[in-house]
Amino acid sequence: MLSKTPSPNFGLYAQSASSRTPSNSLTKPTKTSAPKKNKEDQMIASLIEQEEELRVIIFDDSDYTRKKIIDILEQAKYQVVGDASTPTEAMMLLQTSKANLIIIDVVMPEIGGLEFAKFVHDKFPLVMMVMLTSITYESLILECIATGVLDFIYRPFTSQQVIDAVSKIDLLLKKK
Repeated sequence: MLSKTPSPNFGLYAQSASSRTPSNSLTKPTKTSAPKKNKEDQMIASLIEQEEELRVIIFDDSDYTRKKIIDILEQAKYQVVGDASTPTEAMMLLQTSKANLIIIDVVMPEIGGLEFAKFVHDKFPLVMMVMLTSITYESLILECIATGVLDFIYRPFTSQQVIDAVSKIDLLLKKK
């Protein structure tokens, strides 16, 4: 049987023990302070309060691939806030664009996509990640997932595969 007594965690108002009156009379609840939240909880709460739109960064060393993915996403009405061909450009975009999704190529000349995904996971924990790859080694996939990667786009890719991966992330974002 469910208890009708509210949990102290489910609201900002509670009745203090000294203000209780007999059960047949009603009293006005008194306000108590909410439990303190840590910085990450506050960031998550502020994101949940906002009507969050997907903002995407494309990080790939190939100009052709970046342009193709940008065209696909913009035709599907997704907001691409930037694209980067180097880790420095990608880091700058992450710091300035308020992106909440980054699509990262696994194999790049300056830094591996997995290494960059670890950086994103550590420094920008609220940014979701999708990896772009032609490598299907189970060990790489599992390592990416352990780093926080949520989905993969496998090369050669179709427009539908890109849209499917991004729309899954969009759905996750809207469920927060």
